[in-house]
Amino acid sequence: YHRRFNPPDLRIAPFYKSPTSAEWTINVPSYDQPEAPLRPRMRQLSPMRHYMKRLFVRSAGVPLPITDPAQRWHLVSEVGQTIGFMTTILAEGVAMWYPGQDINAAINNYDVKKRDYYNTIGKYDFQWGTPQVESNTLRLVVPCATAVYDPQQQFKASTVFAMFVDQIVSKYMGPDLHPAIENTYLIDGKGHVLISSEKTGQAFDSHKFLTALETKPFPNREVVRQIQARQAGYTFHENKGKAQVTVYTRLQTIDWYYAATVDLERLLAQSVASRPVAAP
Repeated sequence: YHRRFNPPDLRIAPFYKSPTSAEWTINVPSYDQPEAPLRPRMRQLSPMRHYMKRLFVRSAGVPLPITDPAQRWHLVSEVGQTIGFMTTILAEGVAMWYPGQDINAAINNYDVKKRDYYNTIGKYDFQWGTPQVESNTLRLVVPCATAVYDPQQQFKASTVFAMFVDQIVSKYMGPDLHPAIENTYLIDGKGHVLISSEKTGQAFDSHKFLTALETKPFPNREVVRQIQARQAGYTFHENKGKAQVTVYTRLQTIDWYYAATVDLERLLAQSVASRPVAAP
């Protein structure tokens, strides 16, 4: 059984390229969960949509509050933000998504409690997952999840933020950072590349439903060795006869590394060109 998601503002969102609601969330039970026993819980969750909308606006750097639905639609569904989706998954087996988009769990045998970011969350901190393919937009997302407990320390839910990789790359890892930078990377503690500025525009198959992708080690073994030893620094090397330097630093909050590969000749030329000329 699938009850169609049909809020008043549902229409094609240019950013998501699918029918989207910027005013309403969608509640999705797992494919094998009867809906009737979960309805009271869904009604309890409904007011959370206002908090989710405010958080989306805050991520855009726009002063609060925004009360105009047209302005919120523009920020969420036309411009798009680094946060792609926000999800709360209850232990009972029902999830709430914002922005609201129609998801038929039955046709995909979709079990909200079998998502890897639900099962690997830390108890009190945030757990960052590997890049995954989001089925509606067929774009890469990076999930960040944390657990929710009641005062008796009983697990109740997980809250997940899914961030679009292409938005992260365009806003924080783009080529305009410095003309000598060739590529930028986010690397996990094992030395595997999670996000790369080389992968913008990559397309995926529609049958993959939030499927974690296989990651590969960073191509420079010395950088991998240093990252596995939890070190930051830089290394000089050659690539196809070109002198390069790779700089890598640890992002302590998420325990990943940010790395940039730089054309050494261009970097030195840029440094010389920007050096002030002494007065005669």
